[in-house]
Amino acid sequence: MSSDSTLDKEDQLRALRSLAFAQCLTRAVVACRQTFERAFRLDSRFDLAPAERGHPIWGPQFERARKAVNG
Repeated sequence: MSSDSTLDKEDQLRALRSLAFAQCLTRAVVACRQTFERAFRLDSRFDLAPAERGHPIWGPQFERARKAVNG
């Protein structure tokens, strides 16, 4: 996804979330975390549903990305 996308911000965030989930499920956890970081840079309030945050693979990557970008 390029930064000059014609997608609005909400669509970009949905796409980044889906990409991060797919990356985590294929054990590409560094790429997963980096994708979550892109989402946080797009919107610092980016969040997952409570059930999504608790996932054993992408939940920790989401939290690491949040802390890396938002402090």
